Amino acid sequence: MSLKGTNHYRAHSPYTQTSTTYYSYSLGPSLSCQSTEYVYRRTRKRHHRHHYNPSPFTPTQSIDSHKHDKQKDFMQQTSLQQSSPIFQHTKRDNSDQNIELSHPQIEEYCNSIRQQTGHITSERLQYILTQLTLILKQLNTSNQQLVALNSILHVLASVQSTVPISTLSNDFFSMVQLSLNSILTQWTDLMPISKQELNHFHILTKFIKQSIQAINNIEMIPSWLFDSSLLTTIAHSLTFIANSPTIINQNNKHIFKYFIRLFDTYLLYQQRFASQHQSHKDSLNQLLQPIQQCLSSSHFIQIFTSSTSLTSIEKFFLRKCPAFILSYNGNYIYLLFSSSNNNLLLGSQLQQTMENLLENILPKYDQLLTSLLSNIKSWKKVTIENVDYLLQLLNHGANHLPTNAKLVSNHLSLIDNVLKIVDEPILYNHLHENLSNIETSLMNSCVSFLVNMISDPTILAHIKQRQVANVFLRLTTCKYEPLVFNVYALLAYTTHEEDIKKMNNPGRLLATIIKSLKVTLKKMPNNHSHKEQLLETLKGLIQHDQIKDEVIKQNALPFLLECTKILSNRALVLVYEVLWCLTFIDEIAEALRSNAEFLQQLKDISATNTDESFKKTVDGLIWKLIQGICDEYHKITFR
Repeated sequence: MSLKGTNHYRAHSPYTQTSTTYYSYSLGPSLSCQSTEYVYRRTRKRHHRHHYNPSPFTPTQSIDSHKHDKQKDFMQQTSLQQSSPIFQHTKRDNSDQNIELSHPQIEEYCNSIRQQTGHITSERLQYILTQLTLILKQLNTSNQQLVALNSILHVLASVQSTVPISTLSNDFFSMVQLSLNSILTQWTDLMPISKQELNHFHILTKFIKQSIQAINNIEMIPSWLFDSSLLTTIAHSLTFIANSPTIINQNNKHIFKYFIRLFDTYLLYQQRFASQHQSHKDSLNQLLQPIQQCLSSSHFIQIFTSSTSLTSIEKFFLRKCPAFILSYNGNYIYLLFSSSNNNLLLGSQLQQTMENLLENILPKYDQLLTSLLSNIKSWKKVTIENVDYLLQLLNHGANHLPTNAKLVSNHLSLIDNVLKIVDEPILYNHLHENLSNIETSLMNSCVSFLVNMISDPTILAHIKQRQVANVFLRLTTCKYEPLVFNVYALLAYTTHEEDIKKMNNPGRLLATIIKSLKVTLKKMPNNHSHKEQLLETLKGLIQHDQIKDEVIKQNALPFLLECTKILSNRALVLVYEVLWCLTFIDEIAEALRSNAEFLQQLKDISATNTDESFKKTVDGLIWKLIQGICDEYHKITFR
């Protein structure tokens, strides 16, 4: 920090009996902790030269208790917003933006925190922060408060790894929260932001993000981060970013970068604690709409098509905004564990979010992919990653909700674009065994997207018309198993009978599914979604006569009958649906009729099960098995 000329001013300190000379320093946006301490040391020496008599009390002795009662009364009677000029930015004094503050009590308290690094108790630190809050509220100008706040935050940041997490709920951070509101409001209202304020925003957002990173227990998350006024201001800032024509090109991008760090805090919170029951979970819903505006903004499209490497601001649009939506589950994670009456209610938040988002972005993203595919052979790493995130975004929630596929069915050219990506040699020739490989990750996103889209009849018919069985078959050699399983699902539902007949070894499809199902039952018995996915694929495959024949050739029937004894819920229903389909082969129907144990299972299910869809499957199976047998036998056996 360098002295700027001879710009002096005179100020009367409320803590001395004499006037004290202060010097003005130039503060850049990256003011360091050392430079702040330097100001304190310099100014404190001048106090001594002016015969300043510091308080006989030290923060570690009786100063804490000496003024405790008086300061406690003061806190109870004083409103933060009324007493703190930093939060009244419309009235701040701009004539002394570079003022440096020397406050002996603040310096002593900060030194006390440093000296007790590693062994300061939560109670002690809570007390110090309470005293500092009282002092801050008595300072005369916003700039004085900014310098003091920055100094305190610098100290807290320097010992952050040893600071008790519980102290983040201290009233001191209510002032911090209000300062965030103030600076963000100035930014979005296009008001000037001083170097002191910019530096404060820098220090503060860094401290907040690092604090959240250190928290493992969701109960310790400070509630002030979810204050409605703060989140409203952040939402307004996101809307400002989405609609400002110059936000990317502005000369001073520091405040935007610091805002991104603040946004990272909420993204991190949602990613880490999304699956846990949390009182603040729905508080972040108000950020969804402005984030959707960012994702459909001209900035997003411009960056997507022009970037060869990403700056932090470009990453905000192309990585962080999609990541926020992808980490949002809208409570749908609890669908499987809720009563049927509440299913739609619990899933509605995610469904409404995706519906609003897709209605805005589908036409734009479809055109975007069309333009990019013209030079797909020249795609760089960043473009591959961009397209990967885009497809993950379009696919979010599609495995639980019909919204995505229904809306995409109005943009079938998007399906064609994804099929072109799947059929691109620069991608399928470089697939690896895990998603750390960018080509594998993109291909996995494409195939997963298509699997979820074929739930819509229009999209399924469209893919069948494209006759892409060979394109999908090529991917079955990939070493990343989840991708291969999804490819089998696509083949099961989109392949024509003629395509199956042309396959050199159609039995390989069945053998792979059966083998995977056996491994899952043995090694991952609780992975219900994987079991259901494999059975869904098997159900699709056995619609083809050649695959039915392969069931006989590979003697797969005993394994399927064993599955009826060990599976439950949706997986069990799928097994019976597979068996029902197989009864159209006379040899298999005869084998099932002669299996007394299996017939007894059917009788029990038909008599006692209350699941209508399950009973419908079982009754269909029964009807097929007794076809040609006299009605009297049916009455006696299945009464």
